[in-house]
Amino acid sequence: MKIFLIDFENVKSKGLTGIDQLEADDTVIIMYSENSDTISFEMHRKVMTCKADIEYFKVHVGGKNALDFQLSSLLGYIVARGEHSHIFIISNDRGFDFLHDFWHGDFVAGVRSVVYRTRTIAQGLSYALGAGQPRFEEIEEPEESVQEEIIEEDIFEPVESIIEQQAESSEEAAAAAENELSDAVTEEFEASAPVEEPIPMPPKAKLKRPKGYMPNLTNILHEVCTPEQIQQISELLSESETKEELHNSLAKIYKQQATDFYKLIRPRYLRLKQLYLKENPEAAETAAPENTDSAPAEEPIPEQDKLIALIHEYTDEEYASETERIKKCVLAANTKQQFYIRMVKEFGKDVGCKIYKGMKSKCEELLEAAKEIKE
Repeated sequence: MKIFLIDFENVKSKGLTGIDQLEADDTVIIMYSENSDTISFEMHRKVMTCKADIEYFKVHVGGKNALDFQLSSLLGYIVARGEHSHIFIISNDRGFDFLHDFWHGDFVAGVRSVVYRTRTIAQGLSYALGAGQPRFEEIEEPEESVQEEIIEEDIFEPVESIIEQQAESSEEAAAAAENELSDAVTEEFEASAPVEEPIPMPPKAKLKRPKGYMPNLTNILHEVCTPEQIQQISELLSESETKEELHNSLAKIYKQQATDFYKLIRPRYLRLKQLYLKENPEAAETAAPENTDSAPAEEPIPEQDKLIALIHEYTDEEYASETERIKKCVLAANTKQQFYIRMVKEFGKDVGCKIYKGMKSKCEELLEAAKEIKE
């Protein structure tokens, strides 16, 4: 019995080469993380047809070498159980070679398993058989080209989706026979049925754009809000002077729903404000909407407005009131790492990390907007 611990973050799909040659008493544990959770379709096909027991373990990342430490701990547990003749670490990281030296050195006696590191499953199998060279040919990875980024989504799919597909594969096999019979009956019926001329469809009526302040606001929010909520949001919008003020008002009342409502209103805020002031001239004397001709001196700098809008969009509702502090951290940073450090210093480790994780994927866009402001 052999077991293979796959450092998927390090070897990617190539490390699984040879998986289709494993036997039913073999085990493969694929250790992956959010930094590496895609697998090629060709290798996916081999994993799905493999006889061995396949397990998936998503490691918790966040520190340096997090996966390595968890893999090493799991290896020690497996060695102690003594159920496998060979334990292979599949990785290009030579640091794992010290685990072989440790388990086969003088410090630990009576180890019944062979611990060894190889770059692929095929090489591990070859080592277990006592051969000097891998018994199976390795899949050569194509050279990187500028087209790889374009087609990446087409040739890779998440590892987690494979886990779901393995659970569904038995149901799909049972349904295949039934579908085949159903298709045959349908084809026979369609062949014998008279051909009917298609019924022409009437042209689609053009949707009329609503006129007026409340009809426009209702048209924007009717799918996610009740009439009472629309009326309340109307009052908050009419009383607000900036988009940020509206967002803060929504957050106080609607909590988690506030961001969903705000995202719908934000791109139409100025138009709604203009319609409201047009229908309520008496409010124009006291109100000062964003970016209107009536208050040019109060008009925000476009780059500033863009940065604030991005922070609102990518920040969890829980921290919607911390816009200015987050903005200060963005403006003080030039890289993702600097932004992370600023956030931790400003909010503390726990809160800073939590906010940063929510904005991590959009860091480049935030830093680019901040760069425009600083220039």
